Amino acid sequence: MKMKVPVNSFDSAVRQISAGADEIYMGMNDDLFSTMSFSARAQITSHGVHSTLSPLEFYRTLKYAHSKNVAVNYTVNCQYMSHSDNDFMRKRYLQHVLMGIEMGVDALIVSDIGNIIYLKQEGITTPIIAGSYLSAFNTETLCFLSELGVVRVCLPDQMKLEEIKEMKKSTELEIEVFIGYGCSNISSSCNFCHNNGEQLNVGVTCRDSYFVHDEHECNILDACCNCAICAIPLLIDIGVDSVKLVGRETDNEDLYYITKMYRSAIDSYLSTGGISKDSIISQIPWWKNVMCSIRCKYSSNSSNIYQSYI
Repeated sequence: MKMKVPVNSFDSAVRQISAGADEIYMGMNDDLFSTMSFSARAQITSHGVHSTLSPLEFYRTLKYAHSKNVAVNYTVNCQYMSHSDNDFMRKRYLQHVLMGIEMGVDALIVSDIGNIIYLKQEGITTPIIAGSYLSAFNTETLCFLSELGVVRVCLPDQMKLEEIKEMKKSTELEIEVFIGYGCSNISSSCNFCHNNGEQLNVGVTCRDSYFVHDEHECNILDACCNCAICAIPLLIDIGVDSVKLVGRETDNEDLYYITKMYRSAIDSYLSTGGISKDSIISQIPWWKNVMCSIRCKYSSNSSNIYQSYI
């Protein structure tokens, strides 16, 4: 089972690869935009963090990753390509994709059906990974995406273990799932934009509390859990091909230790047939109190999915 982690700089890539990443994913700046990008993230977030790389740094990072036998996924996962005169935006998107392909990326992450079809029509043969924004919650969606020619599908955060198992059994596609904390709603369907270059730092709105019918306060949009350490053996056993961490805007050192922790869990189970949860999560002192308990991912004891409106 591969572990895929985000990077937002050359230094970040060096750290994540040293922590045990099998694959990295990253986006590239495009001077068409002042803040946005073709990578479903702002080039600079509201926190002032660069989430995409310049073309020169992107190329340098890619070459370093390949020297360490680490695959590079190129995030070209913007959604809803709008109509423009002479189809300018879609042609610019293709130009952006081709730049990464010419540099030597191993796969494209695409999260829009129209863009998948467009790239195939333009003769793109680089493997395409269907991103989580496509909300593949069932086997019918997997079948449809397979017909479009993708090689891997990233499932939404809100899947249960039994559902992942059934979907893996139903397809020849590679299946990727999230570990760690991710989108609390259904892959941006809450439409509360954050980390998209907005001037106002609104925080993570889908994890906020709201008053429902002026009666009680609850996390009505929060349907995501934080920690999948305990689920690592189960994900390996059912044949999940790739696990994915999020955090292109996360502090590089924090992400380094998270990557290292999950690498320890995967390697421990593959080599010994078991994991020592307490020993593994002790690598990050605050992890147990903040990330465990009722926010255990893929656990039947987790209540977040059932308490949200989803």
